[in-house]
Amino acid sequence: MVDALGIDIGGTKIRAVLLRQKRILKVMEIKTPVSLEKFVAALKKILLWADGKKLHVGIAVPGVVQGSSALFCPNIGYLKNFNFRTVIPKTLPLFVDHDARCFLRSEHAVGAAQGRSRIFGLILGTGIGRAYLDEDEPAIIQAFEKEELWEKEYIHLRKKAPNQTLATFLADHALPLIHSYNATNLLIGGGVLLRPNFFTKLRQEFRKADPKLVIFRSRFKKNGVAYGAATGA
Repeated sequence: MVDALGIDIGGTKIRAVLLRQKRILKVMEIKTPVSLEKFVAALKKILLWADGKKLHVGIAVPGVVQGSSALFCPNIGYLKNFNFRTVIPKTLPLFVDHDARCFLRSEHAVGAAQGRSRIFGLILGTGIGRAYLDEDEPAIIQAFEKEELWEKEYIHLRKKAPNQTLATFLADHALPLIHSYNATNLLIGGGVLLRPNFFTKLRQEFRKADPKLVIFRSRFKKNGVAYGAATGA
């Protein structure tokens, strides 16, 4: 039996899940290292933790992806032109994808977006993650692998602004992007939703501007991106 290891590389934390027949066996979380040397050591530590000679490995990164490499990650400065195959043994199948696509893949397969189509996925974390799924698999949209023009302002507001200010800002700036893909469903996830009552205020702001848009919250709390990486592997 071949297990699947999913690794979600975030700007502040790295989260790993080990799956067997699409069920989570165990979870590991560590702080994102501050240097490339320590990052490589962290990946090796996760592989030892997974403890499997027969693994499918999926890695989700918040930036520009090409093949098995992360070309650029806005919130992890040292992660440039990094080929994960230099760390992951060649004997293990490897899949590398953008974190927002992994998020939407997991929610569409077994989460809150199951059975839906024309879904725009919005991840509110250290930065902004975006993905779009028409029918079966999240689309590869290269623009979504780069920062939004308003992302730095979002990061500033995320740290200091009250819920209402942040919710209004996000609705004003994200809705034109959502409309450009003719999405009828909006799936929202990410750590910012842990702020008390924030999702309620954000949904209200989106509904003011577009009453027809169906808005719902991700089912996975923390493991969604890593799960989507593992199932894509």
